[in-house]
Amino acid sequence: MLGGNGTWGFKKEFYQLSMKVAASLFERVESSDPDHTVSDCPLSGLQLEQGTGRKVIHPIRIVQMAYGLDEIQDEED
Repeated sequence: MLGGNGTWGFKKEFYQLSMKVAASLFERVESSDPDHTVSDCPLSGLQLEQGTGRKVIHPIRIVQMAYGLDEIQDEED
């Protein structure tokens, strides 16, 4: 569990608590220094970005890169 638990962690009254719950995950991500930070859940991805400052991508992007299709850009890129 990341700490967000769906929309619970993004409610104003629970946000700080959810970030505290997820703090150990943020530390593990930062200390492992991965090439990519991945989540299939948009809310978890957002929380990961907020907690680590790293861009989070969807797992299908990893598949695209593995097949050499990384020239296909997200709308944001």
